Amino acid sequence: MRYPASTRWRYDRMTRFPAGFLVTGDAMCSFNPIYGQGMTVAALEATILGRLLKDGSDDMADQFFTESAAVLDVPWTTVAANDLRFPDAVGDRSVLDPEPGAYLDRLRAAAVSDPVLATAFLRVTQLMDTPAALFKPEIAARVPA
Repeated sequence: MRYPASTRWRYDRMTRFPAGFLVTGDAMCSFNPIYGQGMTVAALEATILGRLLKDGSDDMADQFFTESAAVLDVPWTTVAANDLRFPDAVGDRSVLDPEPGAYLDRLRAAAVSDPVLATAFLRVTQLMDTPAALFKPEIAARVPA
């Protein structure tokens, strides 16, 4: 983990991109390796690319970057929010809401001994479920106040 940081390049916001080229994987978004999400995100991007190639899209780059950005939004937001909990992390903390942050801190602490919470948390971190799954009533009821 020689590069313990997360970086995202917003190709989906470009007005022009060279025809015949695409970027994917870490060239679009690289996650701090501690989160273990880079390969999963790259696989999701490959799935998008495979479908677009099969469909014969005329505007491949624009469609690919737009769809990939939607896939990246969830893990990126999750990783950025977690990183910004640390005082030395550089970034805009105005997007952090203290209430969900405190709830997630309690959830993580309880997940050490509660297999249901641990499973729910791991399913979110491994991109199997969205973060909303951690706020479902049956999960929230297990999180200490």
